Amino acid sequence: CLASAGWVKRIWEGDIYNSKKKKKEHHKRLYLWHPETLHVITVQLKACCDTPACVMYVELLLTPYKARHFSNALMLMVLDNCGPHKTPDIETAFKKAGWLM
Repeated sequence: CLASAGWVKRIWEGDIYNSKKKKKEHHKRLYLWHPETLHVITVQLKACCDTPACVMYVELLLTPYKARHFSNALMLMVLDNCGPHKTPDIETAFKKAGWLM
């Protein structure tokens, strides 16, 4: 049983701007979270990395990791030229979490 191993079922939700449709869209993603290790398990059927997945990664993994291990440190994130990395929502997520880009 996942619960006895420490895993918790959760839902991530976020409003992400869709540049093709020129509007924000609400996204929901199911995931399993382990509070001790901060590990996250999730799946998606389309692209392996889209903007909602990137924002989810920042909010669920990078932000708690920074808070736990480097709370007073200034962190720098360098991203490649992948489309989902170049959106305002990603920049906002990193800034909100205290990272420099």
